[in-house]
Amino acid sequence: MKIFNVFTFTAYWHLLNAFTITVPKDLYVVEYGSNVTIECRFPVEKQLDLISLVVYWEMDNKNIIQFVRGEEDLKVQDSSYRDRARLLKDQLFLGSAALEITDVKLRDAGVYRCMISYGGADYKRITLKVNGEWFQGLETTEASLQQGTCISCSKRNSLKVAPAKAGRMVLRRQTYCRENKRTCSEIFFGI
Repeated sequence: MKIFNVFTFTAYWHLLNAFTITVPKDLYVVEYGSNVTIECRFPVEKQLDLISLVVYWEMDNKNIIQFVRGEEDLKVQDSSYRDRARLLKDQLFLGSAALEITDVKLRDAGVYRCMISYGGADYKRITLKVNGEWFQGLETTEASLQQGTCISCSKRNSLKVAPAKAGRMVLRRQTYCRENKRTCSEIFFGI
């Protein structure tokens, strides 16, 4: 059904070119874990008729928002956005289809498509970039440094994300052993 809706929307779009939506920004850059509101604006004359308004927000074929006949259909919302993404309905009356995403994840980065039908139809693309720094969780193994003894290091295979610091986007890996503490570690750090 979703593919049919998108096909129908795009098939008739050229016939309805008098209706135009705009975007205040086509690129948003946010930090991992923060909140973001991205928006498309559409013309509203007089009073908004919610029954005639259709709003779709999607990213990479993931349905985020489907607002039809005055109601948001949460059954079709992609599970990765559940309880984190919502349409700010009070903004609709001002001609703004604002999508709020809370607790932004790295997987939220990408190109979003806002499609609006209201006496005409149009769509716009908006890019969301998410800044975050990857680092490896550390696990240290103590080893005896007697002559002829082999030192072994082990590590956890989990990744964590921390907010990025300016100028620290490239990661480098280093393994080191400290004889005085008799420990061996593998670290990742930004340069």
